[in-house]
Amino acid sequence: MKISEHGVESKVVKYARSKGVLVVKQTHAGARSHPDRAFYFAGGRLLQIEFKAPGAKPTTLQAVTIKKLIGL
Repeated sequence: MKISEHGVESKVVKYARSKGVLVVKQTHAGARSHPDRAFYFAGGRLLQIEFKAPGAKPTTLQAVTIKKLIGL
């Protein structure tokens, strides 16, 4: 059975929302280089996730952005 990026993302989002996490899809201008979703937790914690189907890799632009975010 092939697992799609959308399928993985949908399950994670549904679970997070069931736990009271605010989930935002990143659709603003320039979002192509930013992670797919931002997860806002109680206490001000933020988690950003770039979803990929198993075996898929980020684009070059996404990889650069991920590296910058990890460095913050």
